[in-house]
Amino acid sequence: MALLSDRNLERMNRAVLSGRIIPYLASIIGLIALAAALTVRLFARDEFDTIGESLWWAAQTVTTVGYGDVIPQTPFSRIVAVVVMFMGIATVSLATALITSAVINASQQRLAEMQGDPELGAILRVEKRLDALDEIQQRLEAIERRIGPP
Repeated sequence: MALLSDRNLERMNRAVLSGRIIPYLASIIGLIALAAALTVRLFARDEFDTIGESLWWAAQTVTTVGYGDVIPQTPFSRIVAVVVMFMGIATVSLATALITSAVINASQQRLAEMQGDPELGAILRVEKRLDALDEIQQRLEAIERRIGPP
């Protein structure tokens, strides 16, 4: 299944428009920060005095705030910091792209409906019904996997 299939794009669009994507992205950022803090704490024990200090550093780094009050000193910790920075920037960029895409998609659909293009309106309605059927199909397959073959 392709990540950018029409069905997946529509699901992402619905998640963005409903606001469900925000807790998901916040959780990802939190997990990145926690993983970085634990990695530095476990593999560079002399880097930070407490787990709280390493968590503070990781949160600053993943959000690209970087106050400068807690700075990695060892090469290993700096490599972890670079990875965390890239992941933080990528997550923020992904969120921005998803939200922009959702807004543009919704605007295009509204414009098509306002212009009264019956053909485009019919296509959009059919696509929504096909997406709903695909979602029902997935749910049924998941149920069948859970209960086993008949």
